[in-house]
Formats: sequence, C-alpha cells, structure tokens
Amino acid sequence: MKCTLLGTSSAVGMPAPLNTNETYNKRTRPSLLIETDNVTLLFDASPDIKQQSNNRFDSLDGVFLTHHHHDHASGLREINHTTLDSKKVVFNPEDIELDDWLNKEYAVYCSKQTLDLLKTNMNYVINNDNMEFRIIKDSEKIFIDNLKITPFKTNHTDGYLGYKIESDNKCVVYHPDYGKLDTNVEFNNVDTLVVDGGAAVGMEIHNSKQELIELINNINADNLLFTNVSEFIIQSSTDEMIRKSDWSDAIVEDGYTF
Repeated sequence: MKCTLLGTSSAVGMPAPLNTNETYNKRTRPSLLIETDNVTLLFDASPDIKQQSNNRFDSLDGVFLTHHHHDHASGLREINHTTLDSKKVVFNPEDIELDDWLNKEYAVYCSKQTLDLLKTNMNYVINNDNMEFRIIKDSEKIFIDNLKITPFKTNHTDGYLGYKIESDNKCVVYHPDYGKLDTNVEFNNVDTLVVDGGAAVGMEIHNSKQELIELINNINADNLLFTNVSEFIIQSSTDEMIRKSDWSDAIVEDGYTF
C-alpha cells in the first residue's frame, strides 16, 4: 500500500487568497491518496485536486469523504467532468477518438449526514453525474481489493468520519480535522497517524495542544504526520514552525509518500 499526502494545508490553502507574501511554503488542501497494485483511492476531494492529480493519477476506484466542508469535498466539482457520457459531448464521437477520461464511474463513500449536507450545495453534481454515493457508518468494515477500510466517528462536525486503512502489512489512520474520538473502533498496531496538527504549531482552531496530545496517545501510532499546517495563518516560516514544534518530524510537504 503506497500512501501519498497530496495536501497538508489548512482550509485556506497556501498561498491564501489575497495574500501577497510569497515567502511561505506552497500547500494545498488536505487529501490522501492510497494506491495498491489494483486500486487507487482518494480520501477527501480537495478543491486543489487538479493540481494534486497532475502526473500522479488519472483514474480513481473510489472516493472517501471525511465530511462536507469545502476544503475536503468540493473537489468532486472538479472531477465530475470525467463522468460525462460520451453521447452528451458536443462533438460527434464518430469523428474523433475519445479520450479515456470519459464515462468514468466513481463510488463516493460518506456518512448520511455528509451526503444530506452536500445535497444543499452540490446537488447538480450528485443528481446529474455518474457518482454512486454509498452511505457508511461508524465501525463498518469496507473491503476493496486487499484493503480493509473502517470509518470511525469523531466530534469534529455533523457526519464527520475518520478512516482506519489496513493492508496486509500496513495500518494508517486518517483524521485530518481534529475531533475527539466517539467510536468503538480499536486502534491497535497503527503504523502512521495522519492528523490535524494545527495545535502543534500554535494554531488552536480545531483543538488545543493538550487535546491533540491525548489523541496521539490514544491511537499510539509508530509514526505521526500532520495536515492542517499553515505558515500563513500563524505568520511564521516553515523552519520557524518546525523549531517551535514538539513534533518537527511530523511537519512535511505536499506529496510526501510513506
């Protein structure tokens, strides 16, 4: 199982809109790519998916959403063009060899609450495109190829689900926006925890540093990686942020593979 942190930023991304300071690292919004020999899965569909997918992947076998917030779900609007029916394309299909990005089908996994909330601001994508939404819930086990994916409930926002992703030889926990665990899922032998690290760099928006420590201790992973990192919001360089953090090795750049 190959894992790539496609985006590591907070919700505004970097550079942020209307920001003229170009000294900060460039970061895109949170998402995680999981690849095996047979499947490619996306965890969160960032609004920066066009940039993130470039030269990395051109097809998906499934999308898992943690929740409905813009920085985690609006990328569905960016990839919905790939679900176009070739019969609806303006040019005559008989006159040209069609690109293979047409006629894609995606299974999109999320909680019922997330789907209900997406229907209010993304209804045209959900109703008109070839995306099959599959409702999942806390502790349910989903098997795709040799992967076992277990959603777990937390208290970040209505409908939020984190994910425990297991292969034959690796276990990854993806929890990009902090929320206290509210689940029966057990976290044993976790290799890597990917978690909201804002509080670790002085940005206590979703949680306090003490709450982050408690979560890290509860999951007890061998390795730690942070999302929701933003030099822009705390007005600090990456080097300064690393020097101030108790978990400097967890602060990585977009595209980090593990």
